[in-house]
Amino acid sequence: MLLNCSKIPASKWTRAQLDMAQTMYSQVQDMAFPSIDPLTTSTQIAELAQAYAQQIALQKPQAVHVMGDPIFVYVLVRLLQGQGITCIASATRPNGRSYDFIQFRPYPTIGHVG
Repeated sequence: MLLNCSKIPASKWTRAQLDMAQTMYSQVQDMAFPSIDPLTTSTQIAELAQAYAQQIALQKPQAVHVMGDPIFVYVLVRLLQGQGITCIASATRPNGRSYDFIQFRPYPTIGHVG
């Protein structure tokens, strides 16, 4: 199962993105991405990411699609990778006023960039 932790629920993904997710992971489940106020501190974001990482680990996903606030994403991905959970992002290409989905791209693990 792919757990989608992003601001865009899977029901609003393009057909290509949903088809690829279902081919790779058989099913997609949404987890609401938190609303993060710009005044939230990095420490508060880290605490929130820790809580999310615990909730995610209990669901035992094959992978987690993580996209949103950059600090939250950074901390959450690091925490999940530390638990051996694969994290991916959507790679898209601009197409006028929308974007075409191209592929899912895994976040590199620290020390394994490139």
